[in-house]
Amino acid sequence: MIIIKLTNQQFAYLRSNLPQRYRSLLINQKVDKKKGMTLLYIDPASMDVIRDWVGSELQRVGFDRSYGLTDKGKILEQLVDLFYLKPESTN
Repeated sequence: MIIIKLTNQQFAYLRSNLPQRYRSLLINQKVDKKKGMTLLYIDPASMDVIRDWVGSELQRVGFDRSYGLTDKGKILEQLVDLFYLKPESTN
């Protein structure tokens, strides 16, 4: 399990906008609310699916006509970074 620290705004965005077919990935995970933060305990496979959706959504609604980030785009950009699984370093 991996712990992702989300702001309550980021978690609310995911909960409200994640398509129905992916909602079980979020609902089936352990969630702890802490002082303005949401800790999401998630497995790597679910992280990948959510990150891929977030990336697609960023492309779809994240930019205005001048290619500036929209308010949704700012949240989505943050979520892409949060759901990126860094490879284990090898020594």
